[in-house]
Parts: sequence; C-alpha cells; structure tokens
Amino acid sequence: MGIPASKATFNRLKPLASGYLIQAIRLVEDIFQNDFEKFLATPYEELLSKIPRYEYSEDLKMQYGLIILPEAYAALRSLTANSRIPRGMSIMLDMGGGTTDISFFVIEDNGEPHIYHFESIAKGLNFFLEYEDRHSFRTIDFSKKKELEDVPRDVFNNAFKEFKGNIDTVIKNLTDFLHQDTISRGFMKSAFRDAVQNRPAIYTGGGCYDNRMRKPIFDFSDVKYIDRKILGIPNVVEENRVTIPYSLMATAFGLSIQRLDDEIEVSKKEDLFAKYTNVNEQYSRWDAHREHGMYED
Repeated sequence: MGIPASKATFNRLKPLASGYLIQAIRLVEDIFQNDFEKFLATPYEELLSKIPRYEYSEDLKMQYGLIILPEAYAALRSLTANSRIPRGMSIMLDMGGGTTDISFFVIEDNGEPHIYHFESIAKGLNFFLEYEDRHSFRTIDFSKKKELEDVPRDVFNNAFKEFKGNIDTVIKNLTDFLHQDTISRGFMKSAFRDAVQNRPAIYTGGGCYDNRMRKPIFDFSDVKYIDRKILGIPNVVEENRVTIPYSLMATAFGLSIQRLDDEIEVSKKEDLFAKYTNVNEQYSRWDAHREHGMYED
C-alpha cells in the first residue's frame, strides 16, 4: 500500500495505514465472505455501518503480510528498477487532483531510490479547473465535468504562474541549502550547481498529462514525463490495449515490485552530504563524483 508521507510523517502514518488496510480486508473476507460482487454493489452508507473496528499491532501487520511504502518512493522505484534514470541528483513531481508532491532523490548502488527531501504543496489539477470560479467568487459547479483544455488561456497562465511560483520556492529553498552545505564541507562554490545542471525533472500523476504543466525547474532542465517508453513495465503484454496513462500506473507498478519489508531509506536534506565532513581529507574526488556528480577542482 502506498501512502503520501515524508521522513517526518512516515513512521507515524504507517501503523494507521496498516490498521485501515486490515479493516478493509476484514470487511471483504469476514463480513462479505469474499463475495466481491455483493461488496461492490453495497451502497457506501451501508458499508460504513459494516466496517469492523480499527485494530493494529505489529503481529497483525505481519499476519496479513502488509507492506506500507511512501507513494513517492513507489513511483520512483518503478523507474529505477529498470535503470531509467541516471545516477545523480534528480527531482520528481507527482501532480494529483489536490496536491503536488515534490521529491528530491539520488539512486543508490543497489539501484534503489533514496529520497532526501519530500514536500507537498496544496495545489494540483483542481487548482487550475477551479481557479476562475474561486477568483470571481462564484460557486463551483461540481456536477459539470471540466478538463484543463476548457480553461481559458489567460486564466491558465495566471493559475500556472502562481502554481509554478510555489514549486520554484520549494526547489530554490532546497538547492540553496544544499549549495551552502557543500561549500561548508570543502567543495568548490560551483560544484553543486554544476552537478545539478541539466538533471532530470520527472513528472508523474494525473495532473501533468498536459505538456503545459511540465516545465524545467531551475537547473533541473531535463524534463521527463512517465509514459510508455520511460516506464517500461515488463509484464504488460498487450501495451496497445492500455488506456490508463502510464503516469498513473507508475505508483501501482512500484508497489507491485516484490520486496520483503517496508524498511526503506527516507532521509532529510541535511543527511545528503553529511559524510563529507571534510571532503579533502576523508573522501576522494572519485567518491563524490560517482555518487553525486560533484567535484572539487
């Protein structure tokens, strides 16, 4: 199961997610006796009245074989499992309906993604679809389906300016910190900036299907969109029959890749260069270059 979580929230949310998943399993298996058609046909209000009580323990989690992962990690894993992203520092933006999750990560020697910063902004596709109504103080009519193509160009441009400004602020705060951090550890002033030059900005999620949403972000100018080519799911036999966008399938594919536990590395930005306390004395130039594309000359 994937949950929207960061370093600060993952350990707190993991037991809650496990307990809710146990409730869902028990609802289907114990209450509905695995009668899936009856379960799916039951009105929402009736389902609420039948949900078993919440219960969680590590033993129950193990008994049901549950593995809980951050959604950002799952989507990244679907890419790195097939070596689709080169080593070095990259960012991923997962645009949903109500939020955009921003992940800053590197790829470890074992090919696994290691997230060093995760942040969410409360703007996604719905922000664009509702922008005109909200700014004219009109009641939003949720009964009418609206697509991004229906948004007038000037409205889209105004919404995108605000949206992109929020993303730029997150990335600039992150890169400014890392830039100063590398200088304090003995790297040259240009080392970090050169290392992130032309690095990938990977877009995924249902909110970025329109290419107007996918733009370079400062030095992360190699814009990538998770499509059929970049995801490359090996067990999809008839790809021409897939109608769901691959950007939506990325998280599900990442969750489907077998693993034995949910002990994963989700760190904070302060940890990225922590081992380079004095880069000139303790680590060779090759180590810094191999792991992050950094250098000291």
